[in-house]
Amino acid sequence: MTNKKPGPSQLPYQEITDDSFAGKAAPTFRIEEPRPGMRVLRGQCPRCDAIIDIPVMPTVFEGNRWSITGLFHRGDGEPRAADAVEHVLCTCDMHNHPGRPEDRRGCGAYWNFVIRTSPA
Repeated sequence: MTNKKPGPSQLPYQEITDDSFAGKAAPTFRIEEPRPGMRVLRGQCPRCDAIIDIPVMPTVFEGNRWSITGLFHRGDGEPRAADAVEHVLCTCDMHNHPGRPEDRRGCGAYWNFVIRTSPA
């Protein structure tokens, strides 16, 4: 009997979060600017490993530098007033996760990032 973990395309759709998701995903994510004024978080889903894009409101970063630090409750305390909490949901189209409703995308994983900002 093997306890083989299902491959990404075999993971069933499940709306789920875990405290480890943000910590696992944060090192893979980058903030990109595909065109002026449009910023996107791009990285790997910690559950299904798909590369996903999450649009981010540009006002969060106006006049600031930024970096992703992961979950704010990982021991870093509450976010500072200048920080933004970004809610992230897997939006992959890479895999057809069994049981995914027709009106949904992704594998169902979700987590939060703190986008730490500092004066430019």
